[in-house]
Amino acid sequence: MVSLNFEGLEETIVTNIDDAVTNSLANIFSQGYEFFQPVFVLWVVMLGLAMWRGVVDISMKEFMRHIFTLFVIFSLGLNAFGYTYWVHGVFTETPMTLIQTIIPSFESIPQLLDSQATKVMLLNAKINEANNMVVGVLLSGVNTALALTYGVTIFAIYLIAKITTGVLLSFGPLMFLSLLSDKTKGWFERWFVQLISFQMVFLLIVAYLAIFGNLLDSRLDTLEETAKNYRMAELAPIWVVILIMVIGAKNIKEMAASIAGGMSLSACSGITNLAT
Repeated sequence: MVSLNFEGLEETIVTNIDDAVTNSLANIFSQGYEFFQPVFVLWVVMLGLAMWRGVVDISMKEFMRHIFTLFVIFSLGLNAFGYTYWVHGVFTETPMTLIQTIIPSFESIPQLLDSQATKVMLLNAKINEANNMVVGVLLSGVNTALALTYGVTIFAIYLIAKITTGVLLSFGPLMFLSLLSDKTKGWFERWFVQLISFQMVFLLIVAYLAIFGNLLDSRLDTLEETAKNYRMAELAPIWVVILIMVIGAKNIKEMAASIAGGMSLSACSGITNLAT
């Protein structure tokens, strides 16, 4: 946490993810729409003729349900603007909007991690100034190790959620096609729930960082006023807080899945299981 540049790491990794998702969606929209449009038009015409001649026995209500499903698929799933704005845009921009409503100064999760890393570095400097070299190195080393564990844990969960969200969104248009059959529409439902779950992960991470940041600020202010030597007894409360946050961070994914009303993220199949 102290020596890592989380914003730089995110920019390198996430930029590549965003580019891959954009290219994947561009290929799907350029090829998929042109392929499926005549296929579905033919399907609707043939179904209408079959109903008119009495070959198939479905009600007009059922027929209109099929038409509406096709409308959803073409307007959201296989339409570049509809999917980019209403699906991809919602799942990538909504968490940021919600967070900025609560924390107006929020920029990004890596930015919060870097800010807290700076505070830990300042604390280490005070520890080294107030103690001899051996004690200072020992105490600041423990402080750094705990902070790194906390920061890397949070950042890893954030990256997993970010990468998996990108992967899920990249084959989202194909998930809309699963709405065509009652036997496969469950795939779309699970895909949708997983996207919601991972957005909840982002919100919970920010909540964790905000709580930890407030606790760290409070303790640093107390030490600034009272501490002279920055010994173990004075640093122990900070270490306890970091340990609690690390233990709690490991449950973020399950908490997000519970809030979203979905299955445990660690129990998912396919790409989600590989990512987690």
